[in-house]
Amino acid sequence: MSADPIKSERPADDPPPDAVDRAAALDDFFGGFASTPPDLAAGARPDDSPLPGSLDLLLLLRQAAARGVEPPAKQPESIGRYRIVRLAGRGGFSVVWEAYDPVLHRRVAVKACTPDALVSPAVRRRFRREAELASRLVHPNIVTIHEVGEADGLDFITSEFCEGGTLAEWLSQHPGPMPPQTAARIARAIAQAAAHAHQAGIIHRDIKPANVLLVPVNASDAAAALISPQPSTEASTAAPGMTVKLADFGLGRQSDPGDSDDPLTQLTTEGSRLGTPAWMAPEQIDRSFGDVGPATDVHAIGLLLDRMLTGRPLRGGKTDVETYREVLLDEPVAASRAARGVSPDLAAVCLTCLAKRPADRYESAAALADDLGRWLAGLPTRARPLSPAQRIGRSIVRRPVVAALLSTALLASCIAGWSAIERSRERFRGAAQQEELRRQNAAAELRRGFESLRAGNVAGAMNHIMRTRSIDPVLADSVATRWLERRLHGEREILLEVKPADAGTRADLHSVAVSPDGHTAVVGGADGNLRLVRHVDGRPEIQVIPAHDEINDVCFSPNGHLFATAGQDGRVRWWSVDAPTSPEGEIPPSGCPLYGVCFTADSASVLYGGEDRVLRRIDIAGGMSPLEIHRFEAPEGESPEIEAMCRTGNTIVVACGGVLTALDTAEGRVLWSQHRTAKNLQRSVFHALAV
Repeated sequence: MSADPIKSERPADDPPPDAVDRAAALDDFFGGFASTPPDLAAGARPDDSPLPGSLDLLLLLRQAAARGVEPPAKQPESIGRYRIVRLAGRGGFSVVWEAYDPVLHRRVAVKACTPDALVSPAVRRRFRREAELASRLVHPNIVTIHEVGEADGLDFITSEFCEGGTLAEWLSQHPGPMPPQTAARIARAIAQAAAHAHQAGIIHRDIKPANVLLVPVNASDAAAALISPQPSTEASTAAPGMTVKLADFGLGRQSDPGDSDDPLTQLTTEGSRLGTPAWMAPEQIDRSFGDVGPATDVHAIGLLLDRMLTGRPLRGGKTDVETYREVLLDEPVAASRAARGVSPDLAAVCLTCLAKRPADRYESAAALADDLGRWLAGLPTRARPLSPAQRIGRSIVRRPVVAALLSTALLASCIAGWSAIERSRERFRGAAQQEELRRQNAAAELRRGFESLRAGNVAGAMNHIMRTRSIDPVLADSVATRWLERRLHGEREILLEVKPADAGTRADLHSVAVSPDGHTAVVGGADGNLRLVRHVDGRPEIQVIPAHDEINDVCFSPNGHLFATAGQDGRVRWWSVDAPTSPEGEIPPSGCPLYGVCFTADSASVLYGGEDRVLRRIDIAGGMSPLEIHRFEAPEGESPEIEAMCRTGNTIVVACGGVLTALDTAEGRVLWSQHRTAKNLQRSVFHALAV
């Protein structure tokens, strides 16, 4: 069995482990890779080793560095000479504490390396590189480094404390677009800080809102505030304004490394995708776009400016792969289109920063800061909005294969479009010819209508007017058509036209009745056929029903469900409006012609009469014989007949021998009578006379 490397004894000539070795071993113990810390395994007491004094700090750093894990309530009392106040933030390989310097009596930020840095030489060198690079920079908009040190094997950096938090936190607390003036001032300050770093040969490579810190500005120096003061909870005071400082040069590199054997140079140039994907420039992902350099930071400042102007991140990929695709392929949308109130000049500044190729951006961060200053001063910017031709030209240079495919597709589209236009023209010419033919047909129908009128054929003239209306409504509404309609006495439509089947057949129509709802009409005539006329979609629909001998009268029941007929053969029938193919009931033919028929007010009985001058009633429910209601007397020397009848409520008016008689439908009692000179009345005109 192999010995535990933690417990194995060192050779006699092996020097004792230093603090870093002991911390790394202890970190393995916390991670579950060793069963017992080395000092305790050797029998030493906890207070004999310097490590127990750093135990709380190591535990806290390991837990604070784990994502999604809140730091425990207990925290180290100090790191070096600095007294820890609270945990201010944490990152992938370091945590930041707010601390107090008892020597210089000031608040500071202490950035300490996590235990991962103790076992990862690359991460540890990266942490030290941040201190190396940032300590060279002195600028009002760059966080000042106070000290770089080591305590109990832990590397730490002490810098000024920025109590305003990060710009990322401020943006999340203030959703929506930032005022353009404020956004431009912040972007200009960051550009000036980046320009200072570039002059010192340092490229940041990770400029983003989380690496921009906010610092409150004293009331005496309010002119330096970039973010306007916010109202305080107290009416008499206002929260101070803020200025910004660029921080976290952990991914920074030297733009002119010089000696390639220098460890710092090797570390800053290793890896091709260092940075945050959503805030990367294309050349950080694909070196075919160009080299990483000062223009890389200019691109990041452009992203930051766009985020502040529009209130939303420019890139929103759900995965790193999707984000890389957006960085390399998607063209940015102008801020003036994504948010209101952004001037075209400021949007052009933003788009110039976001150009895909570094050569198309500002030549330096100082040039960007100068152009933002011109915009803030109300002067024209050097960056101008790209014309469509310029945008197409850049796309062709950047993606020639795609441009060639698009050109081919454009040519094919032009050919297809030309063909489509020609086909459209042919369809238009065909439609014009059809329209002209339609107008000619309508005019011919109208001319035939005039000819029919001159020949005395009124029905034919009406048919030609109807055809004209169906072909060309405009011509049907012309003066000529209206004049022809007036000559036809205002008739607008022929509902029913009956033509004799042969020369010996009569086609007279004797009676017509309209249903109570006005949608159906029933017509009876000399040929023994019923014609049911219904209006469907504005057109008459006619159903011919063989009935019996010559039909003299028709009527509808008050409820509209039935209609009845009275015939020349003395037969009375009643029919269902919904199923009129055969009668619901009938009175057998008596041989005495009947000329009048109507329903009672309750639609339960039928009243009828004819040549024998007797008014009878039959219940349609069946079971009873016809009941005689009233017999009309004939004047001496005359043989009158019941010519027509009309019911109003429970009163029926009967025309018989030139006398109108009103009777009660239930008892047949005469209510009144009146002589009339008119005889042989038809039901179609009798109703008006009776009323």
